[in-house]
Amino acid sequence: MKKRLLWCGFTFAVVLLILMISTESNIIQRIPFLDVTTVNGIRCYDEVSTTKSILDFDSETNTDKPTSGRNIFFHETSCFGDEGLTLNARQACAVESAARMNPSMTVYLLFISKSELSNSTREIVRHLLNYSNVRIRHIDPQKYVKETPLDAWYTSGVLKKSHWPVSHMSDILRYLTLWKYGGIYLDLDVVVTSSLENLTNFAGAEDWDDVAAGVMGFDMSKLGRRVADACVRDLRKNFRGDVWGNNGPGVITRTLQKLCATTYARDMTTNRCHGFTVYPPSVFYPIHYKKWKKYFQIKDSNVTLKTLNKAKAIHVWNNLSKAEKVRVNSNVPYAVIARNYCPHVFNNCDEQMLIPSRCIFFHETTCSSPNLTPQQACAVESSARNNRNLNVFLLFFATEQFSEKSKRYIKILETYDNVYIRRIRLSTYIIDTPIEDWFWANIHRLWENHDWLHKDFHDYVRMLTLWKFGGVSLNLNSVVLTSLDKLTTFAGVQDNQDMDVGVFGVDTSTNFGRNFIDACMEIIKSTNANSYLRHNITRVITEAVWKLCYQRNVNKSFHVYGSQDKECRRFTIYPPEKFYPSFPDSREVHTNKTRTKEMLKIEKNAMTIHLLNNYNRSTETNNVVAFKMAAEQNCPKIYEFVGKNAVMAQRIFKGHKDHYNGITIDSVEEACDNKIFAQRLKDSLEQWIKDKRRTIWFRVHIPHTEWVPILTGHGFIFHHSKEEYVMLYRWLPTNEECNVPKYAHTYLGVGAFVFNKNTSEILVIKEKYAPTKTSWKLPGGYVEPGEDIETAAKREVLEETGIQADFKCLISFRHGHDYSFGCSDIYMIAYLTPQNFEIDRCKREISECKWMKLSDFMQHPEVHANNKTLAAKTTDFLQHQMGIVANYGIHPITKKQICVYSVQNTDIGNTSVE
Repeated sequence: MKKRLLWCGFTFAVVLLILMISTESNIIQRIPFLDVTTVNGIRCYDEVSTTKSILDFDSETNTDKPTSGRNIFFHETSCFGDEGLTLNARQACAVESAARMNPSMTVYLLFISKSELSNSTREIVRHLLNYSNVRIRHIDPQKYVKETPLDAWYTSGVLKKSHWPVSHMSDILRYLTLWKYGGIYLDLDVVVTSSLENLTNFAGAEDWDDVAAGVMGFDMSKLGRRVADACVRDLRKNFRGDVWGNNGPGVITRTLQKLCATTYARDMTTNRCHGFTVYPPSVFYPIHYKKWKKYFQIKDSNVTLKTLNKAKAIHVWNNLSKAEKVRVNSNVPYAVIARNYCPHVFNNCDEQMLIPSRCIFFHETTCSSPNLTPQQACAVESSARNNRNLNVFLLFFATEQFSEKSKRYIKILETYDNVYIRRIRLSTYIIDTPIEDWFWANIHRLWENHDWLHKDFHDYVRMLTLWKFGGVSLNLNSVVLTSLDKLTTFAGVQDNQDMDVGVFGVDTSTNFGRNFIDACMEIIKSTNANSYLRHNITRVITEAVWKLCYQRNVNKSFHVYGSQDKECRRFTIYPPEKFYPSFPDSREVHTNKTRTKEMLKIEKNAMTIHLLNNYNRSTETNNVVAFKMAAEQNCPKIYEFVGKNAVMAQRIFKGHKDHYNGITIDSVEEACDNKIFAQRLKDSLEQWIKDKRRTIWFRVHIPHTEWVPILTGHGFIFHHSKEEYVMLYRWLPTNEECNVPKYAHTYLGVGAFVFNKNTSEILVIKEKYAPTKTSWKLPGGYVEPGEDIETAAKREVLEETGIQADFKCLISFRHGHDYSFGCSDIYMIAYLTPQNFEIDRCKREISECKWMKLSDFMQHPEVHANNKTLAAKTTDFLQHQMGIVANYGIHPITKKQICVYSVQNTDIGNTSVE
């Protein structure tokens, strides 16, 4: 509810900003600042283009006519705008490897878009056409589906309702192409490492359960036509625009399940599948998608390469790995494979640092002596460290020499291979840009206002950089906490009152991004000495969005058209919590556990944190808790260099004292480097022993796990762990036996007798993955942390069976030892009455579920003795109706809710057992 109110207030504020720049009163409409799933849409699917950059595919000509069993097909279903048709190096590598390893087969690369080739793609295409068996062609979807089983279905517009139309068009084309011509289909994120010429009627298993659709082939034989027909029929019948994988791997999996009369890929043998081959994962998907980073890691690369050498092709999971940058001189497994199997493309990759929209920029526009502060250096390091696939630029205006301390920071920053520190000369930086003439015409007047020069002109330069290169522009008083790779065209506001924009980015690879940044430049150009005070960066961005999304004609009357509304959804406004989260009392050092958790929670939901410049520049890094926590994890090299002396001065851990003369240290509150930690721990132990402390506890969070072996080396042992930390302790007294209590050692579960007294039936289930032979049992499971037994019983019944039930009482419980993880186990048996009777079992966990006579349950051969004993207790309960009833209240000391269970009469009405 709070978030909803926040966004309502936020949207209202933006509307007010738009009203401020409009002379019309009829523009108050919904502002569609929401992101969408596609980049350039699917407008090219219906457009007629006269561009001659790519020849149309004509299957009737000798050049293009596919030959039965000798074809390999790739499809690129994206639409491209003014930036031109783009084929990246990794996609081109797939095509080259297929052509290189299969010289007697024709390799088709089919585009839907008919834009002019971009400059980079033109060079890549030239390398591909060195292979005589490569055909790069354009297809018109409307014509391509004609006289096929998908003709009327596609024409109905079903694809336009899809959440992922570009991806789902690829699914449609792969099956339709194999139906039309036969051959082999390959995804554009594969590298072919072996000949595929002898493969017919096949697909590859992604794992031992599922068949994937990234590599498959159907020939023109009876079997090939049978599978191709079945796939096209399944696609048409079961197409789901709201389920990403339903129409690709889902189609081939369902088809083969019917053909092979089995469910799982591991059972789809060639004999069972009537001659169709399902290759194991090692052949086409040797690295599972969950481990895709192995392709791009030097660690264990020899082991990875041995795995890849056994494959016929490798699939590099583009949806996950597309942002990974591979340098030509790299020896990561993907680079080794690409160097061998697509040498023309790989060895001619463009290694320019400025990849459009793949950069993060920082600007220091003061002209005084360049002095890089620790906070500024941390901003750059945190960006580089958390965005290894993006290039990070620190741009200076000043031409003088850096201070000695700044040089040390720069030396540290340049240990990251994606950091570039450069000077820019403004007089040349603006050449051939939209604001070149504006700059020379106005700069002398504008230069007189130092406040504008310091703030707004700085933002104008940031905007100019994004016009030139695209990317994300950050402030130097930030710490980047996570990857910014998913950001497109956006703005991040600093607070919900003034709505000032501080962080912004532009994706110039999209039409909207390009149009947006062009509009911003036009607004800046209109600024003059009389109006510049009104055109800060917030105003520029607001007016640009208004022009693109709401200004429709000369008289500025406002109408929202569907296509324009969709384009405007590409612009995202992020609330302050994303880039400018507020920390409680962030200028004080806190040791309060609750407050530390609050900070961690805030940081978890943020992409950056910001601290005020006028505060940062005069404050020691170690004295700001929020900054310290973020810096220690996200700019560790700068943090260690700056904070080493200050941290070393604190030789004793402070911690929190408890009622038993012990101390608890939290690694987040008193974080320090490993080298410092070992000595500091030793000094602290000496002091604690002198002070006759008893138990010393260390709560070690995940970012500080390297502390653990140091602690165990000093006599600490494990007590317990949770998802976010591990707790270790050491008992210091040598003349007393340790009396530290063991951690929670008993699990609590609850089973439910859901009894229909009208039929004398109980609700019973069979578990799908039982450790022993499946048997009928009661629905139930473990009680979740913080959950009452009553709530747990009702939840388990509902989740497993779909039956809503009322809790009446507990009947009995069993107690055992050495169960899960060596813990004891208490299993409560509850009596519930059903509210409904129609079963909707959980198919993931439950194999069978039904109503069974209680008397039958007690005699059933598939009910084990323990459950029969419990059933007998239930029969006794139904007769005497004495149960353990829950009574809720508040503890008088802790003031927390408690539940007291006591035996008393339970009125459940007249019942009988047949």
